Amino acid sequence: MKRLKILILLIAAVIFSFFYAHIEKKHAVYNDNLEENTFLTTGVLSGQMEQTFISKEDAIDGVSVKLQHVGDVSKTTIHFTLLDTESGDVLGENTLKGIDTENNKFNKIPFSSIKGVKGRNLTLVIRGENEDDKNGLSFVYHTQQEENTTFILGEEKIEGTLFLRTLVKMFDIETFVILLVFIAYIVGFMSFLYKLFK
Repeated sequence: MKRLKILILLIAAVIFSFFYAHIEKKHAVYNDNLEENTFLTTGVLSGQMEQTFISKEDAIDGVSVKLQHVGDVSKTTIHFTLLDTESGDVLGENTLKGIDTENNKFNKIPFSSIKGVKGRNLTLVIRGENEDDKNGLSFVYHTQQEENTTFILGEEKIEGTLFLRTLVKMFDIETFVILLVFIAYIVGFMSFLYKLFK
């Protein structure tokens, strides 16, 4: 009976660790080690902007961008389109309403899972709707242009990189192993205390 309980606990720990290890991994297109004084904002988006980059993962399930509120954003809508830069094929698209965004934080834009993009040159096109100079969303970027990237605001090429992260849902073996080891340590420690004070 005791062995059966141990087996059940072991199976439960493995199942829990397996599901916990399915994470959303983030890859920053920008350099996230730079000082804050290198950060700028686009101002309220007039027209559209584009950020090209090389995908580091084989799949993309969405992106996140850092933005700021300017005035009233309740009527604002932002359209996001992910393209294959060379072919121009649309890989994913979604919209984000200003009223649903968080100020001065990264906001997530999910896509239907896009496969087979590792090493490919991609372009994120962002277009604003129902915005004016005093009301809308402003996007954060830094003044350093990363390798193999291009940032275009309107029709002007900007020396910088948008605060952009790609998102992929995946099973992380490292998280799985660490959690199992942690659970084993806790169980072992509790068993030791039980025997010590029994």
